[in-house]
Amino acid sequence: ITNIPAGRDTCVAFGMTLFGLVLALKAKNVVELGVRGGGTAYPLLLGTYLTGGKLTSVDIESCDISWAKNIDAPGISDNWTFVQQDAIKFLEAYDKQIDLIFIDDWHEYNHVLAELELLKDKVSPAGLITMHDAMYWNWEPHYHENLEDRGEFGNGGVYKALKDFVAKYPNEWEYCTIPVDHGLTILRKIL
Repeated sequence: ITNIPAGRDTCVAFGMTLFGLVLALKAKNVVELGVRGGGTAYPLLLGTYLTGGKLTSVDIESCDISWAKNIDAPGISDNWTFVQQDAIKFLEAYDKQIDLIFIDDWHEYNHVLAELELLKDKVSPAGLITMHDAMYWNWEPHYHENLEDRGEFGNGGVYKALKDFVAKYPNEWEYCTIPVDHGLTILRKIL
């Protein structure tokens, strides 16, 4: 695949990992919460193109997704749906099994925990939940859980939500985090 669209050629440090996960899982249904400029949408879209799957990206903000039409892969933009909506509302109504989801929208504890609760029964048996920013503010290789933070990382942020979710369901979920670019966490259901 050639003609990488401008702005997508330097996707986040773990873009190839996301791409590889789509391929390894042979993921048919991939969801992304939080799009911005498409730095992670690009590798996820390429992966779903190769697996014959579909990517659904959700963001509360409008996003320019026209760059996908410039990828030199016939019909690749047909593999992608963008939904402008709050992620919680989207997940409440979503009724399909998800093979891979990437969470990188609002990072506040209650928001992330609500997303995880909504996802726990929507992830396919071999599916994965991936998350960004459990090591935010360049704390890698250490998790960051500042209870004093307010706003986007408020109340302990991504890591506290992740930790509390796994503790609530002991022996059901496990996770590991690749310590790059504020952390890429991979959460999986223990079968």
